[in-house]
Order: sequence, then C-alpha cells, then structure tokens
Amino acid sequence: MGQAKKRGSHEQRVLAAKARTDALRPASIICNDCKSEITEIVDLNIRGMEGIEAAFAGHCHKCNSDTYAVKGQPDSVEALMMALTEANGNEPLLGIQ
Repeated sequence: MGQAKKRGSHEQRVLAAKARTDALRPASIICNDCKSEITEIVDLNIRGMEGIEAAFAGHCHKCNSDTYAVKGQPDSVEALMMALTEANGNEPLLGIQ
C-alpha cells in the first residue's frame, strides 16, 4: 500500500490539509504600510514549497497595499518573500505578529 493511501482517502487528506491551514490562519493581519487591521484574508497556494507551512495575503482597502503572513522555516520564508517582491516589484517588509 502506498504512503498516501495509509494516510487516508484523497478527500480525507484534502480535509486534513485544510484543517491544518485553518488552524494557522490569523484572525487578522496588520497592514505593513498604514498599520490598519486586515480581516479579509486569503490562502496562498503553497503546494510544492518546501519549508512553508502556510501563507496568507490580505489587501488593505485604506492604503491599497497587500500584506502577507507566512509561516515556515526561516530560509523558506525568506525565499518566498523575495519571490513575492520580484513578482510585485516592491520592497519586502518582514515582521512578526
């Protein structure tokens, strides 16, 4: 029997992954630019990203900027933030909430 089948059906594995992500999702993210509270948070697809446990994004309607929350190994988080910086063309602002 394959390793995936030992962990349950496809549906069970999907539900377990969603539960892990939901447990890590913050209730809000503080905007890096204007420090407003962002409560509309979306999950980022982290499939295939080694060392990343969860990643979320929120858009601040007050200052029109995006803020990210990422949980994982420090090197992996740094690499993801650098990739987001290149994709968005802005400076990364890292902080701990």
